[in-house]
Amino acid sequence: MEKFVINPENYRSEYIKNLNECFNGWGGDREYDWVFERKVGEHSADILLIRNDEDGVIAGSGVSYRKLEGKGVSVEIGIMTGSWTLPAARKKGCFTKMIHCSKDLCHNKDVPFLTAFVTETNPSSRRLETEGSYMFPSFHLFSPEVVFKDKGLSQAKLRSSGKDTYRHIYEIMQKRQSDFMNFSYTFEEFVGQYLERIKETTILQLDEDFAILENGVNEVKVLLLTYSNKESLRKNIKTVTNWCLENRSLKAFFFTTREEFHQVGRELNFIISPGYFTILSSSNGEVMDDSLFNTLNINMADKM
Repeated sequence: MEKFVINPENYRSEYIKNLNECFNGWGGDREYDWVFERKVGEHSADILLIRNDEDGVIAGSGVSYRKLEGKGVSVEIGIMTGSWTLPAARKKGCFTKMIHCSKDLCHNKDVPFLTAFVTETNPSSRRLETEGSYMFPSFHLFSPEVVFKDKGLSQAKLRSSGKDTYRHIYEIMQKRQSDFMNFSYTFEEFVGQYLERIKETTILQLDEDFAILENGVNEVKVLLLTYSNKESLRKNIKTVTNWCLENRSLKAFFFTTREEFHQVGRELNFIISPGYFTILSSSNGEVMDDSLFNTLNINMADKM
């Protein structure tokens, strides 16, 4: 017999062990605290486990909570986070059961939508679509390993960390994204989400815009890239790509839900891996009116 266990006590080390068994190198206490213990907005994250009589705990997931805001619109969401199923329990419907339980957790908190980030090739993507999720397109873009030689291309300038710099970036981001539906953060939450992370971040100034970077294993993750129009986007992408190659000897890795970003990446011969931000009603399943999310803008740093 199977049952759900919600927010179990003294399960942190076991949860981390199981996550690392399923996703080699996931991390330890620092990663767990940053993903599951750090509160953004009204609700703390929930942990759920599936336990059966024969094998004990066989699967688990987290739901973290955020708010999306656009012009005259504000909506709470839950995000399925750190989901895993132990090898012996796979292909037995555990992920589907965790979707249903996660919906219930959201519904009980009056959070109207359960969401997730998935790549197109991930089996979770197909499962979430089958459950009725609205599949909002997202794109992972990997730069070519070639320096752009455009005449007049601006040089990125390193900016030091500090509250004044953080405040300026926060204000620029708010201005550049004002026409879109975005993840909502207070200034303090923005600093914790974008700048004071587990790994060290690097701030680049690109004329009037900014990029926030975080080193990965095989590429530099671009957590934020601000731009005012398609032409400034093209210029900023090239400038950041050049900086990563020349200063880190790594290609740049961007994430976006905006079509013009996708188009520019394709024109610049980036390798593009499609994905989705999936959106599921916590009360009645399918999202029938997807117009609410038409202007959705998600940055790399929003993804945890």
